[in-house]
Amino acid sequence: MLSRDVEVKGSIKFQKELMIDGKVEGEINAGGVLTIGENAEIRAEIKTKSIIVFGKVQGNITVGERCELNSRSTLQGDLKAARLVIEEGATFVGKSEVTSGVRTGSNSRPEIVRNDEPAAPLKAAFRRSRLAFPSQSVAKSGPAKLGVECPHCGFKQSEYAAAKSTMCRQCGGSFSPAASKGREIKLRTAGETQPAPAASDHPPSMLKKLEGFWGEEGSSTVRCFECGATQEVIAAASSTICPKCSAHVDLRDYKITTNFSRAIRTHGEVHVTPRGGLSSSQIVCRSALIEGKLRGDLHCSGTCTVNSSGKVAGRVSAAHVLVEAKSEVQFFRRVRAKSVEIRGHMTGEVIAESAVVIHRNGSLNGNVTAKSISVEKGGMFSGQLVIGSSSLTQAELLPAKPPSTTPNFETPGFVQRLLQEVVSEFHGRFAKS
Repeated sequence: MLSRDVEVKGSIKFQKELMIDGKVEGEINAGGVLTIGENAEIRAEIKTKSIIVFGKVQGNITVGERCELNSRSTLQGDLKAARLVIEEGATFVGKSEVTSGVRTGSNSRPEIVRNDEPAAPLKAAFRRSRLAFPSQSVAKSGPAKLGVECPHCGFKQSEYAAAKSTMCRQCGGSFSPAASKGREIKLRTAGETQPAPAASDHPPSMLKKLEGFWGEEGSSTVRCFECGATQEVIAAASSTICPKCSAHVDLRDYKITTNFSRAIRTHGEVHVTPRGGLSSSQIVCRSALIEGKLRGDLHCSGTCTVNSSGKVAGRVSAAHVLVEAKSEVQFFRRVRAKSVEIRGHMTGEVIAESAVVIHRNGSLNGNVTAKSISVEKGGMFSGQLVIGSSSLTQAELLPAKPPSTTPNFETPGFVQRLLQEVVSEFHGRFAKS
């Protein structure tokens, strides 16, 4: 595998399988399966047994068996293959020639498959001009597929059952579909119809209807990230479209098990496992659980729970920040929240709109600006404390009192100084007389 930070200029040769997610310029000759990753940029002449394209390719491709263009792929160049699969959304600019190649069988004919629909046979031959479909299509059964889940980010996608390896369309990670459990998806031919559900002998009882009513999932209100419009969605939804600006709104939960650097904007939960690392420039979520490393800026509309030990280089803002027991975390930047609750050990500056609570055996080492602070018995706080708004200055917090002109007889030494002044004035008048 050539990762996204690898650049190759020259010739590449291999025999079995290779996945390229970086930049290649030159020539690629292979006798196996070539996978072009989502982040790949290829400028080369490619000759291989079979190829799956997720990224950008500029150059001619000659394939002995199968060529598959994913929905996000881009191909600029001529294409020659025994079988061509183009998903809906793919970009292809060039000439295509589909020939028999190395395929065997008396009835084997080239086909174009779009969006996983049943294939239709082509006319006898292509003369390097354009794809031509016959007037009457003959339906063929498509290959079986599996619904698989990425072990890195949890994204669900469909893959062919015979595939040995694939790449996640969300995070770009490579994994084996056989290791992910999924249900098999069989494609029906054009002549087949979906079997009707078996009719029940008895109508559903009132108890069954009530069970179905109470079993329905509830709804929640989400806000658009672009225009701020609100709408109600069902709890099982993974995404929605804003009715006002038509922007996409993500509702999925993210589980980070490895290093992840893409931006996340979701109304779901973000969970960074102890072996995970989140270095995205922008993370916006409903709630977050940090057990690994956090290097990016995190904003939670709900609770951000920190259950790790280490240093946090990014900014953290949330409605409520909770530092769990056994945590020993150091924040390099200010932590902004409506309320902060500390059960472990925390180092950093805190700005809270309401209260900061330090529980027993918890500690906070840093400056605090809040409306109130509570340190329970056994807790420890070390730093400067400002009770009030963060915009107040020291003079506004502690206004200076004007000097009092009223004599205070309780001041130490005041009576002695008064007697000395009276005696000195008396002697002066006596000397003049």
